[in-house]
Amino acid sequence: MKSSLRRLVAGLPLALLCAGAIVAQTSTGTAAPAPTTQAQSTAPTQPEATAPTQPGAAAPAQSEAAPSAQSEAAPVAPASLVVPPRVDPWAGAPAGEKKVFAEVDDLVAQGKWKSAWAVLAAADTVNGDPWILARSIALALDGHVDTKEHLAFTFVDLAAGTTLEAARKAAVGAGEVAFDPLALADAQATAKIAPVPALDFELGRYLGEVAMLYQGSWRLPSQQIAARESEVRASARAGGVYDAESLRAEAETYLDRGDAANAEILVVAGESLGDPSPRLRYDHAIVFLMQKKYDDGLAMIDATLAVDKDPASRSNGLSLAAQAAALAGKDDKVQAYIDQAEIEQADSPRPLLFGHYLYVAKGEEDKANAMADKAIERFGANPQIISTLVKTWFDAGDPAASLPFLTRGLAAHETDDAAATVFGIYKAMVILRTAASPDDVKDVGALLDATSAHAEKAFPGRKEISNAIDQLRLGLAQMTGAPAPMPPPTAPNPDTVAPTAPEATAPAATAPAPATVPEATAPAATAPAATAPVPAATAPTAPAAPTSP
Repeated sequence: MKSSLRRLVAGLPLALLCAGAIVAQTSTGTAAPAPTTQAQSTAPTQPEATAPTQPGAAAPAQSEAAPSAQSEAAPVAPASLVVPPRVDPWAGAPAGEKKVFAEVDDLVAQGKWKSAWAVLAAADTVNGDPWILARSIALALDGHVDTKEHLAFTFVDLAAGTTLEAARKAAVGAGEVAFDPLALADAQATAKIAPVPALDFELGRYLGEVAMLYQGSWRLPSQQIAARESEVRASARAGGVYDAESLRAEAETYLDRGDAANAEILVVAGESLGDPSPRLRYDHAIVFLMQKKYDDGLAMIDATLAVDKDPASRSNGLSLAAQAAALAGKDDKVQAYIDQAEIEQADSPRPLLFGHYLYVAKGEEDKANAMADKAIERFGANPQIISTLVKTWFDAGDPAASLPFLTRGLAAHETDDAAATVFGIYKAMVILRTAASPDDVKDVGALLDATSAHAEKAFPGRKEISNAIDQLRLGLAQMTGAPAPMPPPTAPNPDTVAPTAPEATAPAATAPAPATVPEATAPAATAPAATAPVPAATAPTAPAAPTSP
């Protein structure tokens, strides 16, 4: 059971704490706990993942309690970071630049963002001044009304009584300006122009926004963006230029590495600046949990939830609280947090999916099945939901545990052709994936025949579905030695989204990575939003199926 504790704390979902999509970041190894950052994944973390970013199983049963949750200190790397006294980022600018900044500040105060940009552009036409570049980045981040991938920005001079927020919603303005801060900073570095802490600080802000808004689709790979952001934030901090947000962002990079000691230095420094954000406080709670100070971590989460009014942030906090309660051995509180999340997110399957994950991780199959059944009952036989539930069992190392759920679902939806198609494909896939002998698959042929009949009614002419069923037939033929059916006429389209049952309403997010079925695949589905990072692929790989007509 102690190994289960280690696996759960190894993946504390810092992704829960972030706004926007929460994308999967995984690597191999089981050593140190490392939550993922909030611009990361939206699908539930899977229990048996071995990467430092993944949670595994949950708290021991009360009967197994040996040392108290507070009595055992986790080994941590020695703390080495220094947070120097904070300085005014612009205090060291030359007199000429300060004069420009004063003019810019006056224009910004009047809402004349376009005019302020023109002043900065005229102050350095050759990209030779790190101070002007730093202030230009700040203005672009704070004052644009439109942007194209943060490589071009549109500014306007606001009319009297108009706010920047209103201008952004109306998408007003013209005169887009090409502006690539990272390329300009690199050009200055090539020209041996020394950066200033203010430039590193603004580059950190810029890269943080890029990572959050464009992850996986920007001009640089996500890992390269993260590495550069970490580098410039550390450099700015060393120069005394930081705020609570920059310290939080830097702390999360240390949490990702499993370095709770240095992360703690940064979150404490951020809190000392006053009025810490809920996200920063949740980060501090994660530090406690990584140090096995479970009661302290849970107390901080509870105190933060008491003042956290943002629905998305509270959703993340409640999911983190459920994991913390599991680690602390407070099983009654685990369900209480899930129930509260369900109340607050009545239109989302997210709490039920996370509760299912957590109970699978804890080995409480009855509760896990209850969560799975409730998710289908409330949100329909949405393949996004079914995919996530099946993947949780796969990644827990027990794919066969999903068969009772799939069997119940298939029986309950026999008259719903779309739902029966989805349940039938996943059930056949799981049987093939877990079969030990040809005798174990004796009923799969009939199952695929029935599933094909449902698919023809629900998805007539949809090759993605028929191809997936044909591929499962190929796998069945290999296992039984029977003649293989004719191959599918066209390759499945992996970019097509999964079929949605008519009553399904779950929000889509990052597609779960399914695992290979022997010579056969079943349709993958986009995972609904949840609360922890998606682990490395260990569940069935499959061509995606089409959206319901």
